[in-house]
Formats: sequence, structure tokens, C-alpha cells
Amino acid sequence: MKPKRYRYRVGFASVFLLILCVSTMFCLPTAAAALQGSLELRCSIERENHTVLLAGDEYALCMVATLEESQGELQYQTLPAYSFADCDWTQCSASQLREKALQLAPNAQKRKDFAATQQTDANGTVIFRDLTPGLYLVIRTKPASENTAYTSDPFLVSIPTVVNGTAAYQVVAEPKFSWDAKPSKPAVPSLKPDPSLPQTGQLNWPIPVLIAMGLSLILLGGWLQRKSDHEK
Repeated sequence: MKPKRYRYRVGFASVFLLILCVSTMFCLPTAAAALQGSLELRCSIERENHTVLLAGDEYALCMVATLEESQGELQYQTLPAYSFADCDWTQCSASQLREKALQLAPNAQKRKDFAATQQTDANGTVIFRDLTPGLYLVIRTKPASENTAYTSDPFLVSIPTVVNGTAAYQVVAEPKFSWDAKPSKPAVPSLKPDPSLPQTGQLNWPIPVLIAMGLSLILLGGWLQRKSDHEK
């Protein structure tokens, strides 16, 4: 009885191990597919020797290409809605990616197919979590009223991003801002005339003088006429 029972236990253990191995094989691709990342934006600008934290600004993420990682290399597949800007994303330089972002932004804003939308906190920081791997367009959709003087162009970011040959799924980006200093309004000159100064363009002051001169000429003419009559 003991050998038979032993064989039964060994067989059961073998079947259990086989089921466990098969289950693991099916679960591995699922776990890999479920791997997600995050994007942290740190939004600030240096102005007049101090740091301005851009709080309350709204940002949106729009996926423009799906991504697969294979042996440390990233392979992108541009989504149909953005195929007009399709290219080999892995070969784009930083300046080319900026141009692509400007090209993609109007269509993304028109479609409003944003994967996520959030506002920066008091530190000018926002974190987008549980992001499916892909190439994302980052757009500042609604700046806070106190931040309208600071502008930032849309930009592209990959999740994950390859750093030193390793795929990093927790990505940190610092958008570049510029400050549009609005010119101060010129001082409006006072329209009230200064009585101590002669007023150019004022036409009232010559009238009394002209009247006096006219009367003087009339009197002078009358005197000359009487003098002429008397001499005759």
C-alpha cells in the first residue's frame, strides 16, 4: 500500500507542477502587457533672480503612437489619427521632435482625445500615473490667470524612455517656459493747461487787442479827416 500511495502522491505533485508552469507561461505576457508608467511634470521658470512655480495650470496628454519594448529597443506605431506626422520616431532629433509636436498639437486639441488631464499643484508639479506605454503629446491646455504671461510649446515624451540602455517607466520632464513681458502703458499727459504758461492754439486772447487796434485806427482816421478839412 505504501509504494502505491507514494506513486499517487508523486503523480499528483507532477500534475500540479505542470499546471503551475503552464499558468505561469500564460501569465507572463499578460504581466508584461500590463506594465505601465508615469510622467511627472515640474513646471517653473526663473524670473528676476527668483523661481516662479506655475501652479494651477492644466495639462493634457494625448497618445500619438503605441510602443513596444524589445530587447531594450523601442518600436513605435503611429496611431491612424496622427498618421500625417508619421516618421521613424527613434531617429528624430530634439529639434525635429519639437517641430512634430507643433504639427500635432492643433489636431489633438481639435479632437480632444486626451488620455489624461490634470492641474499642477502649489509646487508647479503634476504626476500622470498608470500610463500605457506610448509616445505622448503634452499640451498646456489652460493656464492659470496669473500664469498667462508665461508660455510653453507642446512637446513629445516617450513612456518608457531609454536611459543608458535601460527603459525607464517613471519619467520626469521639465517644460521650457518663456516670459512674455507686457510693455507698461505710457504715462498719459495731463490735459489741464498750466495758467502760468502761454497756451498755444488758444484763439481768445487776440480778440480784445484787435478790437482796441480797430478803434484806434477809426479814431485816428477821423482826426486826420478833421485836420484835412480845417486846413482847407
